[in-house]
Amino acid sequence: MRLGPIKARLIEQVPEFKTIAGAPTLAMAMKTGNFTHSAYIFISKVNAEANGLVNKISQRVPVEVSVAYWVRNVSDSTGEAALDDVEDLRLAVLEALLGWTPAEQIEPFLYRGGSVVSSQFGAVLWADQYVINTYLRRT
Repeated sequence: MRLGPIKARLIEQVPEFKTIAGAPTLAMAMKTGNFTHSAYIFISKVNAEANGLVNKISQRVPVEVSVAYWVRNVSDSTGEAALDDVEDLRLAVLEALLGWTPAEQIEPFLYRGGSVVSSQFGAVLWADQYVINTYLRRT
């Protein structure tokens, strides 16, 4: 599964992001401490299910796509403002991806869950996971 269409959809649907990039850029942002209202998209898990045919192949392959949000807001001492900003972005991404079927796919994105990855000094890194079922078929 290619991530380009997901990135394009978020650019179009969620203009609040200052940056939308992939995992390598997230690693750099974490190293440098460059906190902005950013989203980082990457495939976090691919787990093929058993083949359902004899002498042919038909496998459902759920692909888990993570959207990590990196936000810094130091307008309060508790970090609550940053969490509020993350929540606003999460809801916008949920609206953009939930139920959306990218071209060349046959099933829509579903929401799997999310959690805080890191939180310190008014910065929050949160990651949500979405899943879309793809298929491998050989006759």
